[in-house]
Amino acid sequence: MEGKFARKAFVLGQVFFAFFGFSLQAIAADSSSCAQSYASSSRASSAQGRAINPIPGDHSRPLADLTPGDLCTNPVREFHGGNICKRKVRSEVRDAVLRNYNQRRGPYINDLNRAEFKVDHYIPLCLGGSNRKANLWPQHRSSFRITDPIEAALCEKVREGKITRNKAIEIIKAVKNDVSLEAQSWNEINSLR
Repeated sequence: MEGKFARKAFVLGQVFFAFFGFSLQAIAADSSSCAQSYASSSRASSAQGRAINPIPGDHSRPLADLTPGDLCTNPVREFHGGNICKRKVRSEVRDAVLRNYNQRRGPYINDLNRAEFKVDHYIPLCLGGSNRKANLWPQHRSSFRITDPIEAALCEKVREGKITRNKAIEIIKAVKNDVSLEAQSWNEINSLR
């Protein structure tokens, strides 16, 4: 029950960030402190700018053939040149994503605490991502604690017209594939005035 509450609180916080526009400095500071706490933990494998891989092997990024990214085709509204889908991942789709990743990477999700993972939209909904399998992947907490604040900031910048949707998608896909790009992503976001 605690995991469900934490997830709902996290989603509400993400929506709050995206629609009410907290300052990017505050988001960056929060993200930086998360990265520092991971760097000091026993599960972290790096310091200063190298990827954090708390999962055995290289399971911290989506598999390109299973999750290439997919844009929304059934929008509930349009958003700066792109469509926005309603957040609705059917349980059978979520289960299929987890099953496909477990088959390809070994049962790493089942071997670790399931609460450590979320089924993430590779291209965020706020940037026009879909709810289809091609846009979903199991993202570990050590990764989403870094990428989720970046997603919120990018969505805010797209809404403000400071960056194109395609450029924002490029940035978030890059950092989801390599969390060591966190500082570079924040530098790029913070340069958008």
